[in-house]
Amino acid sequence: MNIVYFGDQWDDLWRRRQQIAWRLSQKEPIDETWYIEGPLTLTSLAKHWLGRADGDACDRWRRIREKGLQFETDSLHVVTPLTPLPTTANTLGRWVNHWTHRQAVSRVARANRGKQVLLWLSKPMDLPWIDAFEPRLICYDSTERFWEFEDAPLRVRQLWRQQDERLARRADVVFVQTEEHLREKQAEGVNVFLMPNAADVDQFDIPANSLPVDLECIPDPRIGYVGSINYRIDWDLVEHILRCLPQFNLVFIGNSAGNAKCEYLAHRYGNIHFLGPRPYQQIPAYLDGMSVCIIPFCATSLTISQSPLKLFDYLAAGKPIVATNGANVGELEPWVRIANHHDDLCLAVKRAAAEDCPKLEQTRRMVAAQNSWTVRVEQMWEIITAHLSEKIAQRKASAG
Repeated sequence: MNIVYFGDQWDDLWRRRQQIAWRLSQKEPIDETWYIEGPLTLTSLAKHWLGRADGDACDRWRRIREKGLQFETDSLHVVTPLTPLPTTANTLGRWVNHWTHRQAVSRVARANRGKQVLLWLSKPMDLPWIDAFEPRLICYDSTERFWEFEDAPLRVRQLWRQQDERLARRADVVFVQTEEHLREKQAEGVNVFLMPNAADVDQFDIPANSLPVDLECIPDPRIGYVGSINYRIDWDLVEHILRCLPQFNLVFIGNSAGNAKCEYLAHRYGNIHFLGPRPYQQIPAYLDGMSVCIIPFCATSLTISQSPLKLFDYLAAGKPIVATNGANVGELEPWVRIANHHDDLCLAVKRAAAEDCPKLEQTRRMVAAQNSWTVRVEQMWEIITAHLSEKIAQRKASAG
């Protein structure tokens, strides 16, 4: 059996979709895995030439120059579709993007013709590609409410919501990350299972006293945040922390380039530090130098469907964790201090730093091991194989 997996860009960050795809590719019944990235636009190439493209697009264009639009890595075929335009509400523009995107999908479909295919879809906009294949089983990993992204045109967001509902109905198995999203999908009557994010515990086996130079020069105690610096962060809360806890240094690891709020805070306060993005392999060393780690998220209609990956990284590093009630920590709440107000979070940070000890650190690492990506993907695989067996039995019964 082959897997065709529609995911994010294949990069050094190793988010949910890469973690799952790679581990599925290692399963004994799987012969080949084809990982189809999200499309890369030709407009981003023009910006790349002009030095104005975002970091992700620049990295992908550099990789394409070295390896082409398809390459092999870790037993997977990684395919990069191209589209002329970014997401657009224009009907002609969407048709042109779909046509060019389909060229890459069709190549993968031809390579898998006549073979049993497990088709894995990760976004509502993946719906049109189902009919390019004859899948034995369809899995939909519904991780986000994409139609809530306000930077996309309203017409496109409405289309994404319709595609999400249709894709969930067509899928044999639907996975979600949070209890709230689970209840939402159950109400739609689909075959849905709760599968939060997980920890890449093998990454966190690092030697002691290995702090990066740029972190070592920032005095203790340090409050750490690792991940995307975007719409989810409650900046009013961050500023409150800086004022309320001047004895702590707040360290952000992630891409803050061009973020006006980050520039404002860095200019006004001396105890906040934006170190920029770091390769995933270096994150354990940075977390090792944090006294407390935080998840300062706003509670929005977007975050209710998301399970923060950083929560599991923090646990794997053995660090005390303080989060807002918008962080959706789920069943791991006993290992996270939840703060409902700004002052509550500051108090929780001080207590977490003061009360930490080696025994608690070890316990957190054990919790992370129980929620590793290896464990999580095995849970998914058991559900997948059960449904495959059921479909085979149904076909035999029909044939008989």
